Amino acid sequence: MKLESIPAFRGKHVNVVVETPLGSCFKYAYDPVMDVMKIKHQLPKGYFFAFNFGFIPNTFAEDGDPMDVIVYSSEHSLSGCLMECRVIGALIANQKEDGKTIRNDRIIVVPAGVKMYNSIKNTRDIDQRVLKQYENFFESYENYRGISFKAIKWIPSKQALTSIKKSLMK
Repeated sequence: MKLESIPAFRGKHVNVVVETPLGSCFKYAYDPVMDVMKIKHQLPKGYFFAFNFGFIPNTFAEDGDPMDVIVYSSEHSLSGCLMECRVIGALIANQKEDGKTIRNDRIIVVPAGVKMYNSIKNTRDIDQRVLKQYENFFESYENYRGISFKAIKWIPSKQALTSIKKSLMK
């Protein structure tokens, strides 16, 4: 896959590598040594990803991984798929693991070029109940894994883009 060759940005959009497709009860993760997506773990019974979840290549977040991404879309993707997306905001969050608290934000995007999402410019354009469900999912999912995850707030697209640019690998 050669993820190191994929730039974070494509013009004004970001590249997103989908790890876990919408509807999956498995959490997939990219394994750079094997250069494949692999099953990281299975979610508890009754849990599944209600969105495509992935990362922005060539970024480095505080948790040591590339920046996490929620793809707001009603369509299933494939694990390993590259999507060109438009940033609409981010969920600012803290997580505590092994007594250490770090930031672990989630960028939220829509697929670029998909007309049905043209009217979505920011998180305020999404039903706030859906955003709350995303927060609840991450809080309970991480808690199940023994990690304390706390959603702080949603920020607009401009701030999210600034955060992505600060995370770019040099």
